[in-house]
Amino acid sequence: MTRDISPGEAVERILLGGVLLDVRSEVEFLKSSLPNTLLAPLLSTEERHAVGISYRECGQEAAVALGHRLVSGAIKQARIEAWIQGISSGSACALFCARGGLRSEISQRWLSELGIEIPRVIGGYKALRNWCLQTLETTAVELPIAVIGGRTGSRKTVLLSELSSSGKSSDRKMIDFEALAAHRGSAFGAMESPQPSQASFENGLAFEVARARGRRGPVFVEDESRRIGMRAIPEKIFARMSHAPLLVISAPLEARAREIQRLYVDPYLQSSVELEQLLLERLARISRTLGGERFHEAQSRMKKAFLSQSTEDHLEWITYLLHEYYDPLYDKHLSKKSDRILFQGSYSEVREFCLSRTLDNFCLPNSER
Repeated sequence: MTRDISPGEAVERILLGGVLLDVRSEVEFLKSSLPNTLLAPLLSTEERHAVGISYRECGQEAAVALGHRLVSGAIKQARIEAWIQGISSGSACALFCARGGLRSEISQRWLSELGIEIPRVIGGYKALRNWCLQTLETTAVELPIAVIGGRTGSRKTVLLSELSSSGKSSDRKMIDFEALAAHRGSAFGAMESPQPSQASFENGLAFEVARARGRRGPVFVEDESRRIGMRAIPEKIFARMSHAPLLVISAPLEARAREIQRLYVDPYLQSSVELEQLLLERLARISRTLGGERFHEAQSRMKKAFLSQSTEDHLEWITYLLHEYYDPLYDKHLSKKSDRILFQGSYSEVREFCLSRTLDNFCLPNSER
């Protein structure tokens, strides 16, 4: 008989590249999911709703019987084939439902009847979620974090990636909050895909924290506000970031404007009408902070650029917003952290500093690691 596994064992398998089969419904998955999981429901959202009503009105036996009637014949076969496909790819190493109960038990039994043995995660998603919360509560606050800062467009995220991939992989680690939150962290920062739920964001972060555990070098993160779009960095991690050494990239205004254009404008110009509407809507979100005169000036320059389709006109409104809005905000933000600045220089100078220093070089005077 297949031995079921603990949440900790399931996590270790994921960290080694394994995948878990999530047999919960679609709505449960959207509400809160885990990294490296394959959604393969036993009951669809509608079927689960019907079974839930039956359970409340007629009891468990009637609810189970209804579930078997709803998932039978071709539907049952399709569900099993989805599980088999995930398992046969060589990556699916366990399955789970909401609490490690009937749904995962039935899924496991149906597979076993076909000669396919796969363990269940004891306690299901609830237990895995508790593991994530515990990791964020304890392990995360021990991470040797170093924060990469700089004005908007100074290529902080690019540097994070370089630092993680350069040299020995065991030396350094980066955690990209913006990638986990599917948002670049400003009024213009929404990505093409919707943001995950807060719980899904936290779960993804917990796995990144687990991957960072035991590194010999610092864990690099970007200098973020606590809120990234509609998602919030957990309090204890943000507190840890707020006391970590800060490395600041200095970059010319023109270079930063071109970087913003590369990220936010160039990839989407083929749909210029939709892009113009989207950017104008996002500009309107900061109109109160900008003030009427600066808002109307930025709006006028943006409309002019989409009318002319000129690269230089796009650079003009981007430069204006950086100079009039983003740079003053960041400078005010940075002035409150001056005692934490460990190094400041160009992109290449900050990169070289980070790559050539040991973990001890990232400690501020009188700081605790």
